[in-house]
Amino acid sequence: MDDIGQPEGAIDAGGPRREFLTLILEHLRNFPLFIDVNRINDILSEHSSLFEFAGILRQIRNLEDRDKLVNQTINWFLFGKTRSVLEALKEGMKTLGILEQIETYPKVLEPLFIYKHKKLTADEVTNLFQVKRSLPGNIEEGESELTLEMVLSFATGCPCVPPIGFSLIVAMIAFLHDLEADGNKSKFPKANTCALKLYLPTVHSKYNDFKNAMAYGIMNAKGFGYY
Repeated sequence: MDDIGQPEGAIDAGGPRREFLTLILEHLRNFPLFIDVNRINDILSEHSSLFEFAGILRQIRNLEDRDKLVNQTINWFLFGKTRSVLEALKEGMKTLGILEQIETYPKVLEPLFIYKHKKLTADEVTNLFQVKRSLPGNIEEGESELTLEMVLSFATGCPCVPPIGFSLIVAMIAFLHDLEADGNKSKFPKANTCALKLYLPTVHSKYNDFKNAMAYGIMNAKGFGYY
């Protein structure tokens, strides 16, 4: 059940919803964090044990010092803290000469280990979803303010396909034929981000009405949307 008592299909076992971190990062992107030097030092004091453990605790005098500390913290988390794990991984990859091949041909094997973001294409979205069709009908094409990233985020909670894909669930497009509580069919799209399911409205007889309803529904309903 959501915060207004509406049922929501969920197949995850609790915890934050899939789009939780995406929405947080989007909100924080232009938020003025760590601008005041005094506040930075207050935060350092609150988490001094962590920075002492990493060996990087210092007084911050300006924003340049802040940037250096951020980079050192990232370096410690990625390499220092995980060094023993990475060494164990390298030992394991020596099996069958895998590590040797990686070191010999790093550029060739790079795509297997490093994800590179690329702009989402219509073909990728089409191949991602399995369409549960109703009666065939006519469609028209036209420009829309919606982006493919917005559509994918609305349906799955992710603005791009994860590096390992949606391996456990097949994304699906279905259609809204059932009546709402008010006795009418929904004119807006719905989504179940847990099940990777996008529901399209069927009440519109004109393409522009359908397109406008889709744009309004997706752009004004982050999270579980109108579901």
